[in-house]
Amino acid sequence: MNLNCGVFILSNNLENEVGGENYKVLYEVDATNLKDSDKHRRWLRSAAFISIYLVIVYILYFFIFELSLIVLLAIMFFTPSWYIPSLAVYKITDKGIVDDKEHIIPIHSKYKFIANEERKFVTIKKGRRELFMIYTPEPMYVMRLLEGLSKSLKS
Repeated sequence: MNLNCGVFILSNNLENEVGGENYKVLYEVDATNLKDSDKHRRWLRSAAFISIYLVIVYILYFFIFELSLIVLLAIMFFTPSWYIPSLAVYKITDKGIVDDKEHIIPIHSKYKFIANEERKFVTIKKGRRELFMIYTPEPMYVMRLLEGLSKSLKS
């Protein structure tokens, strides 16, 4: 497995502009190869959740007929999402995360960050829901950086 990633840690005085708004770049990475190497596991997770949902509907249909779809929607609401968006090319700035299409994803103080050292990504969660994943060769560093940004937003 090739782990060559384009990691660029930039100084705090470097400023960029998106939509007429200036921001300081704290971390920049192109981890496309990490995301590509993890594609198989993401597909398996999605397929497993969809299969479980279909089996539940099939079994429930024989017992409660049309109400099985309502029960399925309730189950889907309380279980983890079958699809989690992921980023491989992004910048972490003082305003949030800027993706490769120059969209700013703000970091809120209610977010939680979980680093996965084995698969090389950081999961951003709000409550029990996983919002998205960002791939990086340095998950612990990125997690601490994002936690620091979210704590600075609390004050």
